[in-house]
Amino acid sequence: MAEKIVFKLTESHVQNVCKPGQEEKSCRFLSMGGSGFTCLKFSSLTETLNNKVSKGEMTAKGNNCNSLLAAIIAGKAELIGKKVEYRETMPTVIMTGTLKDIECTQTSANETLPNLLKISGEFEEGAESCQLNVTSLQITETSDYFLFEVCGLGAFAGSTKIYK
Repeated sequence: MAEKIVFKLTESHVQNVCKPGQEEKSCRFLSMGGSGFTCLKFSSLTETLNNKVSKGEMTAKGNNCNSLLAAIIAGKAELIGKKVEYRETMPTVIMTGTLKDIECTQTSANETLPNLLKISGEFEEGAESCQLNVTSLQITETSDYFLFEVCGLGAFAGSTKIYK
């Protein structure tokens, strides 16, 4: 049986990467809830937190990692060959195919973390890939798929679903 792609905040990761209580070095996406620490990066709150930092409204200013995305990239062998679906709503476009690759790259030496996600597939409609800017990326995980979309815009700006 293949391993599932899992990202779980460990105590070590929280202390060494997220850096709670270290003011500006603390990750802006670290949150505490009833079940412990959670990461809000790539959630529907990403843009809100980024805006608060840019307005100087938060003490925690760090953008310390891409761990959820890194876990997906590290486990991509589990996803290669699975169904992939790309959707847009203006105009209506739906393309389905098979996942060939998923990678994250830096487009500029000024970036400290990879900032471009490229999802490649063999689509029935002839397209080869889609690209999403990581800084505005929202990732939703269900038991059946990962959904990648532009935060707040959803399929209006294009969304890609990779089935597990």
